[in-house]
Amino acid sequence: MARERGLTRSSLWSCATMTLLGAVAGGCSNASASSPPATGPRAPVAGYLEAFNAHSFANAADFASPDWTFISPIGARLDGRDAVVQDYATVEAAVLVGVGMTLKKQSVVYASETVAVVTATDILAPFPTGEDHERLTFVVVNDGGTWLIHQLQVTDIADESLPTGPAVEEAPVPTDVGGGSATSAENEKAVRDDVTWYWGLPVSHAFDAADTRTTEDWNQISPVGAWYRNRTDSIAGISQAFTTFLNGVSVTDEDTSVRFPTADVAIVTGKTLTGPYVVGGAAHDHEEVLSTSVVVNHGGNWLLMHSHHTILSN
Repeated sequence: MARERGLTRSSLWSCATMTLLGAVAGGCSNASASSPPATGPRAPVAGYLEAFNAHSFANAADFASPDWTFISPIGARLDGRDAVVQDYATVEAAVLVGVGMTLKKQSVVYASETVAVVTATDILAPFPTGEDHERLTFVVVNDGGTWLIHQLQVTDIADESLPTGPAVEEAPVPTDVGGGSATSAENEKAVRDDVTWYWGLPVSHAFDAADTRTTEDWNQISPVGAWYRNRTDSIAGISQAFTTFLNGVSVTDEDTSVRFPTADVAIVTGKTLTGPYVVGGAAHDHEEVLSTSVVVNHGGNWLLMHSHHTILSN
């Protein structure tokens, strides 16, 4: 499994951090991958894929916004395109040289006419152990006619499963986005309230409130890379965890930032601390999680439409 193998992208990323500190040196064998042409919200994803496989993000301005936030498979957070480009130029090029990325599946769900979430599953290869599978969330925005990445989060898929069905899926654009007369401060509070509701579920068990807190097509990526494709499946997945090994466990907000790429869509980047818990006989002591949440104004009601979580690795 991804978290148990000797060399996953997560462990390589950790190794890369040490490399930058002069602690180790390493590299990988040579390979390449390509992506078919893409348009609309998938165009910046294709640009990212091409840059990753070229091990050069010199043209990142073509597919990513200046305020690009990136959360790596080990939960490292980088804010700003310049910081992300610098990280990739050093870490990725130095440690993942020769490792190619291919996308197994892309799902496009529109938050609004000008904001979309592209959920993708990738295969990284070659690895000494074969290949690594990851789940990626791209939040992309149409900035003046050009779709650009504003947020990217990556999580290893623990069970290494790959999705089936069409390689590309695209949902229709919602028609009820916008509305209401709230102030900007009231809108931000509503956005934060949705995220607070979510993290309170291990204690509150207020799962029925999902009807007024989330969209029907709420997608969720769990900390182990499981992908839930709608509200029903998302609630089923989290309720199983939140009523068993996480039952009654407190989740504390350590750092949450909210930005609005458009008036009716919010991107929430959060860091939470989960209290001690035991699962499968293993004790977890105060685990930190990095999360991306996309929240949308539907007729004056702000609703979660996408959530992605990655455990902060030591």
